Order: sequence, then C-alpha cells, then structure tokens
Amino acid sequence: MCADFAATECREFAPILKFKPPLLGFEGNFATFRLGAAWSRRVAPGDTVALMNAKTGEIFMYAEVTAVYLGDKREMAELHGKNGHRLKAKGIVENVGEAMLKCLKNAYGTRAFNNASQATVIYLRAVENL
Repeated sequence: MCADFAATECREFAPILKFKPPLLGFEGNFATFRLGAAWSRRVAPGDTVALMNAKTGEIFMYAEVTAVYLGDKREMAELHGKNGHRLKAKGIVENVGEAMLKCLKNAYGTRAFNNASQATVIYLRAVENL
C-alpha cells in the first residue's frame, strides 16, 4: 500500500483510463478524447492516471495529467485532434478534426457519438516511476 503518499499519488488510487488496442501514440506528450463531461470532473492537471489495455485489463503505463479541456466535441476535435494519440501515431496532419470525430464514432459507436454534444480532452505525459 501507499501509506507514505497522498491517495492521489498512489497507484492503487489512480483513476483508470481505458484504451482499446492497438495501443499507439503514447510517447512524449499526447491527448486522449472522452465523450461527455464526466472526465473533466474526474481529473485535473497534476493528477496521475493509469492507462489500461481495455482488452486485457492490464495497466500498461502511468501518466501525469497536464491539461484538461471540455467543450463542443467538434470544436475540441478541431482544436486538439492533432495531439490525439492515435492521430499522432498514424501521422495524420490534415483534416484532423474530421479524423478525430471518426475515431470517436468508431470508439463509442454511432448512438453514443450522436447523443454526446461535448468531449473532454485530457493531455498526458508518461511518468517513469510512481
């Protein structure tokens, strides 16, 4: 356990962000998109989060939250899409807004995508040791 640390600094208490394989684009600074506003209230800059492989349930890395943005999903895709981990890994630099919206629709499904007007963008950087 983490008796010497505050709960927000302990692996056992880190919020978990799930990612579907293939696990791409987690080098350096990167962003992840989540539909809706919930994640904008769950994490803040300075928090440590665990990144989990949604298929295996394994934590594959820890990261520090460096920024959190909430807004219209289309606006967030235009403003922050180029920093999304998948688009960065694939080298997509043109039409990033539309490409990011397509990623979100594929990840969440058409119904959830159409029902959500907002998106939370979480900027992260890898943490070596926790």
